[in-house]
Amino acid sequence: MEIYQDQKKWPEVKENMLEAYLKYQHTYYQGGMENDNMPATTNPLTISLKDKRSPLPQQHWFGTIDHPQLVADTFNRSVAVYWNTPRETGDCLFVSLTTTPEKFEPIIIILDINHFLLAKRKPIRNFIWPEINPFHKVIVKRYGLSNNSIMY
Repeated sequence: MEIYQDQKKWPEVKENMLEAYLKYQHTYYQGGMENDNMPATTNPLTISLKDKRSPLPQQHWFGTIDHPQLVADTFNRSVAVYWNTPRETGDCLFVSLTTTPEKFEPIIIILDINHFLLAKRKPIRNFIWPEINPFHKVIVKRYGLSNNSIMY
């Protein structure tokens, strides 16, 4: 919804994410994405991104670890993931590894049980975003990338 202002365009979003994943699979995502060393034909992430059925099987739904980073890199927007359920991990901000985000305001999604809700925040001074994805700084350092997370 946030990317194209049309929730029916989710297949195009997945196609764009797949292109980004395949582009960076053997560089920035090496060792950071689930099953990144598997061939694309058997990689669960690739298979999930190729699946355009409706309704989509649960195993191919948007995830909380790899998908937000893919969105950030694909659409040049940071993604803030918040949890509205009991969790083992904290809220997290995923910042593009490839370019400086076009907009400061991240895409905000809230995981509520097993569905994501798109959220907008009211303008608040001194708003504190969640912690940056812990893999971000390691990848930036390893590949000598610009650290786009400093804007948050």
